[in-house]
This record gives sequence, C-alpha cells and structure tokens, in this order.
Amino acid sequence: MTDLQTAFYIIGIIFFVLWIFFGLMLIAFFVRVRTSIERFQQNVKDRVNDVFEMIGIVVPKYIIRRIKEWSREIRGEE
Repeated sequence: MTDLQTAFYIIGIIFFVLWIFFGLMLIAFFVRVRTSIERFQQNVKDRVNDVFEMIGIVVPKYIIRRIKEWSREIRGEE
C-alpha cells in the first residue's frame, strides 16, 4: 500500500470508531431523556394524586360542615 492508501485507511478507522462512539452516546442520551420524561410524568401523577387526596379530605369536611349549618338554619337553631 502506498502512503496515501495507508492514510485513508487510518482515517477510515478513526471515523468508524468515532461513528460508533457517537452512536452509542446518542442512544444513551435518548435513554436518559426517556427515563427523565418518565420520572417527570410519575412526579406529576404523584402531585396530582396528592392534590386530589387533599381535596378529598378537605371538601367532604366542608360539605359536612355546611350541611350541619344548613340543618341548624332549617331548624331555627343559632
């Protein structure tokens, strides 16, 4: 092989190795992004569930209190 062929051969090997490296890095990046999105979605679901639990605890107490007040008003009690 001539010096030019050897140079192209070495450059080809370097580009092939870099191509594999960047491909693996790209795959790792997308896997990380996907897990981050899944974690974010789970956090949002947990927060929404917490809010609905709080509403589920607070709202019935408020409704019960209002019913008691209305029943007192209906009976004429103060």
